[in-house]
Amino acid sequence: MREMSSNMHEEDQQLVQACVKGEDEAWRVFKKKYDRLIKATVYSMAQRMTIPEYEVEDLTSNVYEKLFINSAQCLQQWRGQARLSTYLVQITRNLCTDYARVRLKMRSSDESSKILKHMPVHAHTFEDDNDRQALLDVLHEGMGKIPSQQAVILKMRMEGAT
Repeated sequence: MREMSSNMHEEDQQLVQACVKGEDEAWRVFKKKYDRLIKATVYSMAQRMTIPEYEVEDLTSNVYEKLFINSAQCLQQWRGQARLSTYLVQITRNLCTDYARVRLKMRSSDESSKILKHMPVHAHTFEDDNDRQALLDVLHEGMGKIPSQQAVILKMRMEGAT
């Protein structure tokens, strides 16, 4: 049994190394092998954190984006001290927790903006809602022009997640 476990561990190390090198076939094997685990973990965390079911797919995509970003830096950090599956569950849980925090901040931000609408104009950073919306439109358009990995990071930074 220990030998089989050792072989699986070596296979996972080789798979991670191939993914880090950017080998497409390695990513396909990785996704085939771990997709069910990642999706189940996301779904479980989403239920616990009352994240709407329609956001689960986006959250799962965010996990994969995190794994792909910067030459798979997240995967490079796996040192093999635990099974890869254990490491992936922990990463997925952490990302779900971060996502839930961002949602909470956004929710409280939405409540804050409702309050701001009733404050005098000089208390706003923008002259009116049209100026604010124009800036948001420009930001969203700009985010559409940069690589999706960078857009995700920028969005998270704007929302205070990193």
